[in-house]
Amino acid sequence: MNSVDRVPEDKRIGAYEELAQFALTEYGIESAELTFLGDTSNVMFEVGVSAPHPQAGRYALRICRAERARDGLLCEQHWLHALRRDTELCVPEPICGLDGSVLREVRTDSLPKPRLCMLFRWVEGEFIDADLTPDHLRAVGRFMAKLHNHAEGFAWPTELRPTRQDVASLPGLLAGLEAVERYSPEALALLGRGLDAVRDAMDELGSRPSVVGPIHGDLQQYNYLFHGDEVRAIDFETLTHGYYLYDLATTRSYLGGENRDLLREALLEGYEEIRRLPPNAKRYLQRFGFLRVVDTARWILTTPGILEQGWAVDYADGAPRVAERLLETL
Repeated sequence: MNSVDRVPEDKRIGAYEELAQFALTEYGIESAELTFLGDTSNVMFEVGVSAPHPQAGRYALRICRAERARDGLLCEQHWLHALRRDTELCVPEPICGLDGSVLREVRTDSLPKPRLCMLFRWVEGEFIDADLTPDHLRAVGRFMAKLHNHAEGFAWPTELRPTRQDVASLPGLLAGLEAVERYSPEALALLGRGLDAVRDAMDELGSRPSVVGPIHGDLQQYNYLFHGDEVRAIDFETLTHGYYLYDLATTRSYLGGENRDLLREALLEGYEEIRRLPPNAKRYLQRFGFLRVVDTARWILTTPGILEQGWAVDYADGAPRVAERLLETL
């Protein structure tokens, strides 16, 4: 854990503001109004640059956690550029620094460990959570289908090595959970059996470009927003070369409330207006939904500070029960 994580929140934010202002100079922005947006796996700031500055406007600055790998960020930047070039989908625009690179590595006396930063043009729109309707989710489904249509025809440059979600990646998930020693041997066995069901689904689906490609990986209510009738997406940080059904399962898993079933059906209806789902899609979605739970539990248990939040404890501790419910349906 970085030493800054142990200081009071106001001083911690101040340290990040200092680093943010320093990072912005690498993009030719000498002074800006910063609004702190949050500090989970990354630190995010809204950046306001006033006229008559030539770069006047709103931006989002991401200060990545210290251990964040450069390759993953370059993959994100590359796919975002391709989406903006090849489609009409509204996704973040990465901003290049003065040297032409989208990534800036900075440090300060308060944060001496190097941090990679990325600057994006601000995406306008409104987040909707409790008031989501089936029409909203149909629009999200259409957006995701267009995203996956582009992914199917996309090829990574040979120099980029994206994180891959496949059968070979599954043992690492369980090994990560074993390492934190939070679960009993019985709970770990349940999780392992659940991942066996995911492995079977991956084997049945195969790895053709029609089922596997670049995915957003976290398209939930606070990563998609609405500008009029248009769906827009942000935060492609969890981009993975993985299963399109995992993307759908992730979005479905965040839909709750009394209209949950209607919203989940509407998401699939919108998707199928653009792109056909594979046979037995709902059976596969259940298994990829479980994979999402394991992914999230691992992130909670291995990211400093997350487990201090009450919801995170409940979520991580509930993962074996989700495995049990999945196994009852097989």
